[in-house]
Amino acid sequence: MVQILLYILLVLCLFVFINDLKELHKKDIEYLKSIGREEIKQYIEKTFEKENYKIFKSFLDAEGKLRHIIYLSHSEWFKTPEHKWYDIYATNNGYCHELMEE
Repeated sequence: MVQILLYILLVLCLFVFINDLKELHKKDIEYLKSIGREEIKQYIEKTFEKENYKIFKSFLDAEGKLRHIIYLSHSEWFKTPEHKWYDIYATNNGYCHELMEE
C-alpha cells in the first residue's frame, strides 16, 4: 500500500515539475521577444522615418536570433494604399532589413 502511494506521489511530482518547466520556457521566449521590441522600434523609426508600421510577427530563427516581419503602409490621397513587407533581423553589428517580395 505504501509503495502505491509513493508511486502516485512520484508521478504527481513529475507532472508538476514538467508543467513548471513548460511555463518557464514560455516566459523565457516572451522575455526574449520583449527585449528586442524597443531596439527594433528605434531601428525602424531611424531607418524608415515612419511611425505607421505594424510588427506582424516575431520569432526566433534556427540560430536563436530574433527576427521580425513588419509592414509599412504608404498611402496617398485618393489612391489605394501600398504595403511593403520587411524582414528585420539582428546581426553582430546591429540590425539589418530586407524587402520581402509579395
